[in-house]
Amino acid sequence: QEAKRLNHEAEKNIFSLGEVDFDLNKRGLLLITGTSIDDGGANGSGKSSISSKGVLWTLYGSTASGERADAVRNRFAPEDETSFGSVELEASGGNHYRITRSRNPSRLSLHNLDTGEELSARQEKDTQELINKILGRNKDTFIQTDFFGQGKAASFLELSPKAQLELLETILPFERINELAESTSRSLGKINFINDSIQRHITESTGKLMEAQKSERTLS
Repeated sequence: QEAKRLNHEAEKNIFSLGEVDFDLNKRGLLLITGTSIDDGGANGSGKSSISSKGVLWTLYGSTASGERADAVRNRFAPEDETSFGSVELEASGGNHYRITRSRNPSRLSLHNLDTGEELSARQEKDTQELINKILGRNKDTFIQTDFFGQGKAASFLELSPKAQLELLETILPFERINELAESTSRSLGKINFINDSIQRHITESTGKLMEAQKSERTLS
């Protein structure tokens, strides 16, 4: 399966954000504008923190430019307050999940919103693997296929042939295609075996029929 749509996004005390909460369910294309209170312009107002950095860090634990761990905490955040990002999404199978990543304390949680089940593993890396399966992409693939924002490195065409192949193998169901090809090959082998067996029986029956006809002519 893979992520179908984002339904909700919330962040607190990460990057340049204080606290934000967005209902994205069936909102379509959104335009995010902002003004920085500190600098008086659009730069530093939190647009990238909301639209790309916050989502990417929540899903994968680092931004496109490599910001991770406590580097994502808003420098003005009170020491006793947590920093977190939370994303609710619908997967292609129709299931709904919530992914929450936090610092102070450091934690990664995964919930099935349909059943209320906590899916988080004991180790964060194992939880991340579950998230990757739900999203249908690891971070590198997500950046190449779904991400447009600051920190994005090379486009697909700028990747090396090896990197392009690895990316395509991640996106496309090559493993399933190989399984189907092997299954088809085995089935074709069985069909050929049955066909050869039938042909042998036909040849043997034809030979016996000819022998019988020859014997009949001899007797007559």
